[in-house]
Amino acid sequence: MYYLEARTRKGVVRWPVRRDRVVIGRGEGCDIVVPDPSISRRHLEVRITGDDRVIIRDLGSTNGTWLEEQRIDEAETPLERWFAAGSVLLSVRKGVSLSSLDPSLRHPEEEGSRPLPAESPHTAIPGTRDTDPGAEPAVGRVAELLEELSRAGGHDESLRHRLLAHVLERLKARTVLVLQQAGNGWAIVAAAGEPLDAEVEAALELGDLPEATGKKDLPGGPLFWKPLEGPAGTRGAFLAQPFRSPVDELPDDVRVVAAVAASWLVPHEPAGEPGARKAAQKLPREEFIAVSGCSRQVLEELDRLAPTGLPLLLQGESGTGKELLARRIHACSDRAGGPFVAINCAALPRDLLEAELFGIEKAVATGVAPRPGKFALASGGTLFLDEIGDLPSHLQPKLLRALENGHIHPLGAPAPIPVDVRVVSASHQDLRALVEKGRFREDLLYRLAGAVIHIPPLRERPEDIFPLVRFFAAEAAREQGKRFLGLDRECARVLLGYSWPGNVRELRHVVSRAVALADGEILHAGLLPREITGRSDTERGEALLHLSGTWREAKEHFERAYFHALLQRSGGNLSKAARSAGLSRSFLYRKLEELGLR
Repeated sequence: MYYLEARTRKGVVRWPVRRDRVVIGRGEGCDIVVPDPSISRRHLEVRITGDDRVIIRDLGSTNGTWLEEQRIDEAETPLERWFAAGSVLLSVRKGVSLSSLDPSLRHPEEEGSRPLPAESPHTAIPGTRDTDPGAEPAVGRVAELLEELSRAGGHDESLRHRLLAHVLERLKARTVLVLQQAGNGWAIVAAAGEPLDAEVEAALELGDLPEATGKKDLPGGPLFWKPLEGPAGTRGAFLAQPFRSPVDELPDDVRVVAAVAASWLVPHEPAGEPGARKAAQKLPREEFIAVSGCSRQVLEELDRLAPTGLPLLLQGESGTGKELLARRIHACSDRAGGPFVAINCAALPRDLLEAELFGIEKAVATGVAPRPGKFALASGGTLFLDEIGDLPSHLQPKLLRALENGHIHPLGAPAPIPVDVRVVSASHQDLRALVEKGRFREDLLYRLAGAVIHIPPLRERPEDIFPLVRFFAAEAAREQGKRFLGLDRECARVLLGYSWPGNVRELRHVVSRAVALADGEILHAGLLPREITGRSDTERGEALLHLSGTWREAKEHFERAYFHALLQRSGGNLSKAARSAGLSRSFLYRKLEELGLR
């Protein structure tokens, strides 16, 4: 499944792309309609080739199609690279997205631009597809998930999402939400599927939901709601839309999930003094929240390899959770009773790294105390070598010898000593590419990579974002002596629409910051950093104005940007544009011709 992502003035929108060739524009006859004034009625055509390349062709648009700051008639680009149509940033991505559609930017009803289907295999629970509502397998599957959730103390966001994804499939719905009433509004407690239709959004804005279980026919399909009452009198609602059941009731297994969802509501407790920390014991940290298909596949592969004793190499961008996975490998192996020791090969100076790895004896140097190395400390357990690609070349043969014969030679020691260590390594770099460049030993790579596990970046698994946000927010709230109920829909849209170059680590910092700044129980978009919300982007502005280039280049880029904005403000009326800029019509015509903006 491919989808088109657009960053407009009103937020982020994603459409599934079900054809190899789609026309994008503002007119109703297009396959994908982007209602932005800078987009022409038929602006551009996008074609996806069999080898995952994207061919972009401008269809004679007014404001042009741009790739890498160059206006193009036709160009080829890989997936996930940004290009622009007018002032709208576009990217073609592969995978299943959690759509973040603003109610004012609705899709047309043609087949090519409907929202992503709830039946996606990335959100369905295995074994429940095409199951009759009363069939035992589906009930049994819910029982298994509830048992897992009970063992996790009820706080496993991944299991909650899987339960709701099961409900999506059983009801053939597009959206399932668990909401908690907060003041005059509603906070999202858990969600699966797509955003609600505009009519339901409006009802939520007004807090207008009946107090009894019921079903209401809406243009977007029937809405089913079930009021929930949680701990300490908290009120919430279980929503599903569209609800296609022939009767106004839930199947048995879905009714069980709805009842359990009431326990997810957060009791209203009196707030303590500002800045006070609660003494309540912290809940155990999630090892690795995996809701999306690709991240769950990583866990399944890892859990099969962990007991084998093979040396494993984790490949993934910084911040994707490689150390968490290394700890999981250790916990799932027969060495779980031994120590887990981690060292970052990029964080230590070259002259200290050898002593940290292999140890140092006394009297090696004046003022240097003897100490065991990480290999010795990890004996009987697992040694995690993070950023192994940054290991200096003079230490690579020493590490290779230690892995080959199970002996290390501490600095100043008269003889090698034996160690019993399983090595798990990780790198954000492509080690094979480093081998080809002569920066990493090929034989060491083979010793480290008994199996390679590739960890996808967060932008490729957007289904994981919302469960991670809830987990990090609840954790930060406990540590700061605050309460967390949920986040509003605008905050959810912003978080889902951001590309997260720092991955899960960046997400955690952003959420913790938002909780620290919050003066209430609901997170909203105003608590997010400006670089996330896009309200201030100095670097993009400098790139647009080409400030790092020559004066002639900067002047040309400024004029193009200025006259492009001038035309937008005037709605394309050249007489009005000339008056607004204090220029003559003839000069404006010549300048637009010169810049290619006519």
